[in-house]
Amino acid sequence: LGLSDDHDGILILDRTILSSEVPSQVRVGTPLSEFVGEWVLELEITPNRPDCLSVYGMAREVAAITGATLQPFPQPAIAPFTRSAHGVTLAIEDPDLCSRISAVVIEGIAVGDSPKWLVDRLQGAGMRSINNIVDVTNYVMLELGQPLHAYDMDKLKGPSLRARRARPGERITTLDGVERELTTDTLLITDDERPVGIAGVMGGLDTEVSADTRNILLEAATFNGRNIRRTSVALGLRSEASSRFEKGLPVQLAPKAARRAAALIADLSCGEVASDVLVTGMPDPEPRVIPFGFVEVGRLLGVDWSAEHISAKLEALGFTVNGLVAGEIAVIVPWWRNDVAEGADLVEEAARITGYDAIPETLLRGSVEPRPISPGQQQYSAARAVLLASGLNEGSSPALTSLRSLETLRPQGLEEPWLSYVVPHASFIAEAGSNFEPVRVVNPLTPEREILRPMLLPGLLEALRDNLRAGEDRAAFFELDSCAFARPGNLPVERRSLSIAMAGERCERSWAVPPAAADFFDLKGIVEVLIERLGVKDAKIVSGSNSLVHPGRSAALEVDGVNVGFFGELHPQIAEAWDLGNRRAYVAEFDFDAIAAKCSDERAFAEFSRQPLAKRDLAIVVDESQAAALVLEEVRRAAKGLLARVRLIDVYRGDQIPLGKKSLACSLDFQAPDRTLTEDEVEKLIYKIRRTLEHRVGATFRA
Repeated sequence: LGLSDDHDGILILDRTILSSEVPSQVRVGTPLSEFVGEWVLELEITPNRPDCLSVYGMAREVAAITGATLQPFPQPAIAPFTRSAHGVTLAIEDPDLCSRISAVVIEGIAVGDSPKWLVDRLQGAGMRSINNIVDVTNYVMLELGQPLHAYDMDKLKGPSLRARRARPGERITTLDGVERELTTDTLLITDDERPVGIAGVMGGLDTEVSADTRNILLEAATFNGRNIRRTSVALGLRSEASSRFEKGLPVQLAPKAARRAAALIADLSCGEVASDVLVTGMPDPEPRVIPFGFVEVGRLLGVDWSAEHISAKLEALGFTVNGLVAGEIAVIVPWWRNDVAEGADLVEEAARITGYDAIPETLLRGSVEPRPISPGQQQYSAARAVLLASGLNEGSSPALTSLRSLETLRPQGLEEPWLSYVVPHASFIAEAGSNFEPVRVVNPLTPEREILRPMLLPGLLEALRDNLRAGEDRAAFFELDSCAFARPGNLPVERRSLSIAMAGERCERSWAVPPAAADFFDLKGIVEVLIERLGVKDAKIVSGSNSLVHPGRSAALEVDGVNVGFFGELHPQIAEAWDLGNRRAYVAEFDFDAIAAKCSDERAFAEFSRQPLAKRDLAIVVDESQAAALVLEEVRRAAKGLLARVRLIDVYRGDQIPLGKKSLACSLDFQAPDRTLTEDEVEKLIYKIRRTLEHRVGATFRA
């Protein structure tokens, strides 16, 4: 039944255990719960209210809600003191972890069983009785919310208590008989020579109160809540004391609890108090004063409560309300309410004591301003629309990847530092230098998700492989998202990347057009359309290579003379490593932030010409190394605004062309804005274009 640890004999129900309301005659068959024990309320307290982890704290709440009279805070007198404090000294070596230590000396201790009322109340709170001294410390903890600890003074090495950090390699055997190794972040309570307790968690076995104890030093302290929580978790040791300390206790509570426990020990005739409560550490802080305007109640709750109503509710909770001036009062926060810091907290207090059912239900009112769209968001939306219209599907891969996936992007035989080749943008690693390393997660859930991705391509290659394995004839994806790059001594930097991966057939499929595999120029066309639609200034596609792409089948994108990425056919060794079969894959990776920085939404409109076009074709023979884009640019420059359009329609290499040369067949459309061009004018333009190309790029011409 949980009534006692004594199971011998029969329990006789007499007046000593009957409540005063019950007659002396007990009818057989009546439930025992009507005559023995007390009602127990099981409460769930939120972490911000450590003051409610005590009976007196809950009594404050009940009194405020019901209007009942609250008994004064128990502060009994324990004087006169006929003996000394035995020279006990208190010291705090680490004030950032311990704010205050209070202690009281009690002599002539008679350790024994606790009275039945004390045992019953402890058991009702879920705690077992140990002995009268320990039971008193637990009782006061449950009553007032302040943990205490009793040390056997005769076992202390020197009459002093100190609060300090543990030293490297220091150990202590706690009350549960386990020897524990401590870190330098652990706060200890020590005597002059050794640790006697883990502060706020559990006392040491060497100074435990036992049947032979005659003198005790009763300690109550205030510790840093975060440090107690970290210590408790690190040691895997939770206690009733640590659950209270970790939530943060006020410094005013420790000496009050020590005085209450000392007086209770004296009342139970367990010992004689030999000293007043000794205190060291920070003084009581000044009370917090919060200026509070009643307009906040209407703004936050939508109700119109009077100043008298709000003041009465706050005063019932222990707040002090000073004079009302211009709709504002000064509220003094009681010392036990560390969670109240601003006016909104006072509104919440008034609301919960009044009752949430007193707040009427209303619909939301007011207007919500539309969130402004940043330039980066505009560019993202524009780029996404272009890429979708180009026949690509948007992909989304995890932000975490594995070292194995990144290593798979390194071609065989490449001995240089792998990341300088895997990351396609030199601007990403400029700050870190040659020792750039990926950002690793401290506690990864799986080895496949241990690195913040420095590029998007591995995720798209995985999607490409899975789709081709599933029998898809075509797979084409893009992803526009953030990548992370380490910075020495600082947080990682995040930049947006744009990655494209495609393999299989072209987008255009028709009964009239036979299927054809996508090639390098399909990807190049997508890149050209993208930079044109985004209005990227000074963008240029130039020859370039990267270890990820096939030599000779790749290009680089430059913006304002800076390389911002690459595109081309995936290197055959990498394609084999990713199990893409015998299909050629085409990939791209760009520094999208660098591209977006040069975007412009300015568009110049020129009126459409009503004049007819004069069409001509030109076969230009240049060196194999000569870029077609440069040839077309020279053609436009020579035409001086009379060339409406120039297109490359064919590239020929064969017997009729010298070795090391290529023939670029171009279609030219001439048009003047205000007149019809004559045959003579067109021929002069053709002549000028030929001469310009001969001098600028060393061109010759085919008939």
